[in-house]
Amino acid sequence: MGAAGVHALERGLNDLREEVRRAACWGLSSPTLSAAIATPPLLRAATSAPLLAVNGTSVRKHAAFALGENGEPTEASCTVLRQLLLTDTSTWVRTAAAGALGCLGIRAAKALGTSAGVIVDAVEALLESLAHEVNRDYS
Repeated sequence: MGAAGVHALERGLNDLREEVRRAACWGLSSPTLSAAIATPPLLRAATSAPLLAVNGTSVRKHAAFALGENGEPTEASCTVLRQLLLTDTSTWVRTAAAGALGCLGIRAAKALGTSAGVIVDAVEALLESLAHEVNRDYS
């Protein structure tokens, strides 16, 4: 559906209904959508969802997840995910950001010649987060 479809999916990320946000996330993470087209709306959603809004946590979580699935392995993506990983108040958002950084690192490794900096950024962010997270025993 081109630009109109991407715009509709971006609007869906900010919908009041969780099921719409989830569907929009899956739409933007689809491998049939180019990463270059999917990344800008995902970066906007990840950085513009208010921390205190009812659905802000969900928006940031879904945006982080979709960036991992289909985002471009660029420094901009890594920077946003790093910020979420190190500073977000939600465990769910931080978990999605950590997974997304791993996925970006894997894709960057496949295109090693052009994305070597992203691999380093992703690994450094993951290591840095270990100093901030509390080890929880859920047994």
